[in-house]
Amino acid sequence: MINSGRCTRSLTILMLCGGLAAPAAAQRTAGDDEPIVNSALNSEGGIGSILGAGAGVLLGGLQIDARVRTLYESNIRRLGEGFRTGNDELSDFRISPSVVVSKVQAVGRQKLYIEGEYGRDFYLRNTQLDRNRYGISGGLDARVGNSCTGSLNGSFRSRQSLFSEASIQSSNVIETTNFAARANCQRAVGIGFGVSASHNKQDNKDLSRELFDSRTNTLGANVSYTLPVLGQISLGGSYSDVNYPSRTTFTGNPVSPSISGDGVDIYSGNLGYRRSLGTRLTVNLGGSYYVAKPKPRDVLLQPLPPLPRFVPMRRDDFSGAGYIVGIAYRPSPRLTADIRAARDISQSSSVGALFVVRDSFGVDLGYNLGPSINTGIGATYDVRRYKNAFASIEERFPRIRDNISRVYARVTYAPRRLFDLDFEVAHQKRDSNPSVYDYSSTSAALTLRVKFGRG
Repeated sequence: MINSGRCTRSLTILMLCGGLAAPAAAQRTAGDDEPIVNSALNSEGGIGSILGAGAGVLLGGLQIDARVRTLYESNIRRLGEGFRTGNDELSDFRISPSVVVSKVQAVGRQKLYIEGEYGRDFYLRNTQLDRNRYGISGGLDARVGNSCTGSLNGSFRSRQSLFSEASIQSSNVIETTNFAARANCQRAVGIGFGVSASHNKQDNKDLSRELFDSRTNTLGANVSYTLPVLGQISLGGSYSDVNYPSRTTFTGNPVSPSISGDGVDIYSGNLGYRRSLGTRLTVNLGGSYYVAKPKPRDVLLQPLPPLPRFVPMRRDDFSGAGYIVGIAYRPSPRLTADIRAARDISQSSSVGALFVVRDSFGVDLGYNLGPSINTGIGATYDVRRYKNAFASIEERFPRIRDNISRVYARVTYAPRRLFDLDFEVAHQKRDSNPSVYDYSSTSAALTLRVKFGRG
């Protein structure tokens, strides 16, 4: 959920408004679930992508997609070494059947769509973690004239999730509601502009995880200039207002303190460049500057013996540079290579902290063995620094930093449009500060998708 809940990343806003484009290949999750917040702000128009369940929507028709994903992990709960007991069931199978129903309707040049999902996660050993997963989304994709597009989207999702930064000690269900709007005008040559806005609400149903409930409002805007021989240059910015409604802070006079909420404001300015060199190479480069301001900034620490009263403390602001690098190389119809690197700031949705500074690096190589078989290998490395960290019921020691590495290999078999089969093996490792959260896990996932629909 920076995943999670990774909706405050201003580089994403810049990409959507017509500035930077995301790297061409989707990053494999290596055992993790896809982000629970996957709104149209993170998609090309949103159609068939809100729920992330492989729904290939047929325009003007109804599509029903059935999916069964079987996941094995040697440490499926991602428990750190310092929190394991002899009774923990670390290795397990999770079987997740689901069905997605999608409908797109053209109205002139506009498109209306709705999509719903229902499924359940079954654990063979950790049966107390069995939970339903369901969601619904809908929206409008609009086109005005020859150069302007826009969208309005909304979604709701409920599920228990596997994320590499989280340690699953309770059967927590996450419910996320998201609303988003965007507009973009860009000609093939000349000046363009874009604006976007979103609201995200995340609620954790288990009492021990309520501290990670959040409400986030994000605004973004950019201007760009496109010239075919030079590429596209973009200048933009964003503002995210993040609030944690279940957290309380003490402020005011140490003798007679008052109670306040908790949150952070995140600002950014961005400069980006994108260019395609023929059909084989696309380059995306971007630089940004972030400022994060805790609210409130001045708080009172609760007294501990022998201290007689609250102790004032000032929480530090954060400012620093961000970046994004994306290189997509297609040397032949069969071979693909994608390299990406980025630094951004987001809310903390799974770990006790006010916000997270994240550096991420990844490479993915793909090769088509034939018209029906696609293979690939890849690796990712994430560095996550948790700012204004605190202890919680499930994590007794504040988490300062995670270094998360993954390697993975995949094979996809799609002999016809009706179905496809995907197999992935992976190994991931989390080196944490403090080290009690260290863990490693080997996973294997097999996913079968069957699609029914009419054009």
